[in-house]
Order: sequence, then structure tokens, then C-alpha cells
Amino acid sequence: MERDFIEENGVHGLTARLKRIVEKLTHSSRDFYKEVGVAIEPNWYLVFRLLQEKKQCTIGELSAVLQFAHPTVIAMIKKMEQSGFVERLEDPNDSRRKPICLTYRGKSLLPKLERYWQAGSKALEEIFPDYDSFSIMLEGIEKRIKQEDFKHRTWKAYRNMQNHEVPINLQYEIHIQPFKIEYASAFAKLNLEWLDHYFEIEPIDREVLSHPKNYILNKGGFIFFAIYKEEAVGTVALMPTKLDGMELTKMAVSPRYRGLKIGRKLMDTCIKHAQSMGWRSLVLYSNTKLESAIRLYKKVGFKEIPLPKDNPYIRSNIKMRLDL
Repeated sequence: MERDFIEENGVHGLTARLKRIVEKLTHSSRDFYKEVGVAIEPNWYLVFRLLQEKKQCTIGELSAVLQFAHPTVIAMIKKMEQSGFVERLEDPNDSRRKPICLTYRGKSLLPKLERYWQAGSKALEEIFPDYDSFSIMLEGIEKRIKQEDFKHRTWKAYRNMQNHEVPINLQYEIHIQPFKIEYASAFAKLNLEWLDHYFEIEPIDREVLSHPKNYILNKGGFIFFAIYKEEAVGTVALMPTKLDGMELTKMAVSPRYRGLKIGRKLMDTCIKHAQSMGWRSLVLYSNTKLESAIRLYKKVGFKEIPLPKDNPYIRSNIKMRLDL
């Protein structure tokens, strides 16, 4: 089955998913109107219906009934005017008030449109067989948005998150130190946390992260930790490889401490260590979706090189090298 990235994002992809549904329905409706030779837009249906019922409405009245923004209604009416379906009237009692009404052409088209809309209603009933339940759900969503909109709810949640985050006291310096057995579990936890967030954890990941001594330290590699108040908040490793010498790998920073340039501190430590060891280069494997990480790599001098056919990581789509 083809991957649906928007669906995978759950509630975070909700607006995109709704937009996708609307776009598909709108595009299909537009194709239908084109095939039957009627030059109207799908969203004009509501205006036709309102003006058919009320005879005439101002832009403000249309906006209030439809609960659309004024610019949206103005743009819609302008297009309908250009197509000859509506016109503006003069109010003898108020020169500022210019109600909108259907033209003769618009009224003449209504009988034909009625048949198309009836067929369209049957199609929508097939697409939304549980519309009554769906409508109740939509009503609840609209009610909650009216009570408190998305922006205010987001700010409230964000401030609540800040209140529960670990405060950073800069009097405690973040320092880098080599591997200690007491931080071994943090090496696995920090890496598994970001891997699980962005990708699928591969078997080799769990194996290496669970046994860093066997796969990294005992083979001549090195592991460093960023320490804040005796807590490991970031980590990185230099792991020997058969072809490339040393690979910079397993770099991770706790989400609570991002934005403090911990990644750069870890990177600088690795580069200085590699230079002190007389190594000629460092390589790394990554994925271009990790934009912040790629920017950091490029900033310190890493350059993209061809990705080998025997790529050791399924998730990686870019290989980079830093010549020392």
C-alpha cells in the first residue's frame, strides 16, 4: 500500500488532510461543470442558493451568513459579476449600500443547476454515508474553535509546556567529556529518542547502542557526552569503519536542551580529537530531512560525497566527508 505521509502525521496533518479532500472534491466538481458546459465555480453554489432565497444580499450579509472572510466573498462575487451571473444594485435610501442579486442569466440557469445539484447531493451521500454523525462532529469542532481559536489554544499549551520544561541555569556550564560507564544508558536513550521520532529504528541501531563498548570503544572508537548538572544531555561517537577510517555517528541532543549549540560543541570536540589523532578525514551518513543537522555539518566543513551502494543505513540518503 502506498505510504500516506499526511495520515501518518495524525492530528498534525488534519488541516492538510481536510484541504486535500476539499481540493479533490472541488477539482472533480469543476470537471463536471466543464463537461456539462456550465461555466461556474463549485463554491458559487452557496451564493446562488442564498440569492435565490433572499433575492438580494450585501457583501457583509453574505459574509455573515456564510461565515467567510470579507475578502473571500468579495473575490467570489467579483468573478460571478464578470461571468454575468450577479449584479450590484443601487439602494435609493443609502448610496453606500450596494446589494447583490442574480441577473437574468443567473436566474435562467437555476433550473438546470437544480438538476446538477440534486445529482451532486446523491454523489455526496455515497461519499459520506454517515454524514449525520460527521455533521455532528464538525459542529463540535466549529463550536470549540468559536469558544477558543487554534492560536490561543496553542499559546496556552506552549506556555504550559514551558512551565514543565527543565529550566536552563547558565551558571552550570555545559561541558564535554569522554565516555563513562554511568552514562552508557544515556547514550542509547538519547539516540533511540530521535531515531524513533524521525525514522524506524533499525536492528543494527539497537545492537550498537546497547553495546557501545563492543561496537565502538573496544574497536578503537570514542564516545563523548555533553554534561549539564551531572546529566548527559547530548552525545556523539567516532566509530572506526573498514573503508573510511573514522565515522562521526550517533550524535543526539535531548529535545529539552536544543537551541544551546550543544550539537556544535560535540562536533567541535570530535574535529579537534580527530586532528589530535592525526586522522585525515571524518565521514558521516545522514538524511536530508534533518535540515538543522545538515546545516551544522556544512557549516563546519563537511561536503557531500557519493552514497555507496552498500549503504550501511537504510534511512540515510546522504554521505558527507570532512577533510582535516
